[in-house]
Amino acid sequence: IDSAWSGLTNALSGLFCASLNFIDSTITVSPAWSFRPEGASSEKNLNSSRLRYATLTRETICTENLTPWRKLLPCDAKAGLSALFNSLALYNVLYHSMGVHVRPFCKTKDCKDPAIELKQTLSLVFDPILLAGSRDWNLGTLFSKVIPSVCPMATSSKIFVDVSNNMTYGGFTLNPPPHSLTPTNNMKPEYYAVYDLNLIDFDQIHGSHGFNLAIEWKLGKKYGQGLKPSLYTHRYATGIGDENGGIRTRIYNHDEKDITILYLEVVPWYFRLYLHTLKILCSKNSPHNVLLNRRYIPGRDRSRPYLLELALRLPAKSSTTIQIDFQRAFLKWTEHPPNAHHGFYISSAVITAILPSDVNTTSPPLISSKRNHDKEAITRIYTEALLVTLPTPDFSMPFIVICLTSTVVAIAFGSIHNLTTRQYQLKNVENSKKQNILSRLISLVLPFKKK
Repeated sequence: IDSAWSGLTNALSGLFCASLNFIDSTITVSPAWSFRPEGASSEKNLNSSRLRYATLTRETICTENLTPWRKLLPCDAKAGLSALFNSLALYNVLYHSMGVHVRPFCKTKDCKDPAIELKQTLSLVFDPILLAGSRDWNLGTLFSKVIPSVCPMATSSKIFVDVSNNMTYGGFTLNPPPHSLTPTNNMKPEYYAVYDLNLIDFDQIHGSHGFNLAIEWKLGKKYGQGLKPSLYTHRYATGIGDENGGIRTRIYNHDEKDITILYLEVVPWYFRLYLHTLKILCSKNSPHNVLLNRRYIPGRDRSRPYLLELALRLPAKSSTTIQIDFQRAFLKWTEHPPNAHHGFYISSAVITAILPSDVNTTSPPLISSKRNHDKEAITRIYTEALLVTLPTPDFSMPFIVICLTSTVVAIAFGSIHNLTTRQYQLKNVENSKKQNILSRLISLVLPFKKK
């Protein structure tokens, strides 16, 4: 399994032009609870020893990753929705996330004809006020492009706009009007406005300009507070100095019901966790009623990270704090990255939960594929990544020593070289004095002879 995992990371690294080849055993773990197989899976795949999970927190997404990701789409960036993927606009946003999800599914109920489903996701958070100075926006202002045509290779190409809270803060209008409305779920009277690109005549209606969806708010300067999510978290590092520190994670449950979550923490081996310092504090119940189960695998220097999994039951309208301390290890001078003084990253913790309500969540329906085999919607929340410093040697000292020794060697070498290579000859002092007097007399007489 480890060799297959290494081959997969190297293959994906070459496919998406990413640094996934840096994933090795020092950052790879096998969670038992937080991640489960999705799609059509057999019982033999439920063995957690076959699962691998790793993150590269230092690596960021850039245009060289967008290009191969975009080439997996039917029409690349030439037509359809993918024509909006302008790199200058995509990387000038408040939040950007890009993903590739692969899972098996069954074409029939008896699952005799299995297949593979590939899903690509792109999440962006824009601020229209910073871009245009107004809450009104359209595709042209957000992406600096419009949709020129529909992708002829795509069987379905649709745009969904969440209009559930349209009457909040004055409401907004859509231009052009949507083709239809589809409910978000069967339990609530909430809808998505649907634009089907296959129903748009790009040649006659929009001409060479393309399709541009616009939203105009009726009250342009009326703002309000958004809905508070039922579950959210905040994570930060503690400690003073370069020896000891800690990790604190606060999880808030604003729902009316208790929520059971799974908490996953992966810490590099050079931050040595101590399980006896683990504390769970709750604003309502005692810690014994909150902690349901725990799983801890200690790390090993230069070969395995620390793994901590917790099963927690969060009381309604409460906040829970998870505390654990660590000790910083000393690294060899060859193990430091080029920018060692920048610090070392601790990857995001993962919170897995089944929320009792989907308030403040947006999940467009899978119109083109109804192959969701999951019985319940699982929500994963990723906390902030932590940047922690380690005891770092003075990397400028070798350069100072090299300059100093080079100077001393140059001075000593020059003196010794002159003494060993220069030839000395004895001269007669009296003859040299006579020659000097004679040369002076000749120099005085020669000007008169010329006249």
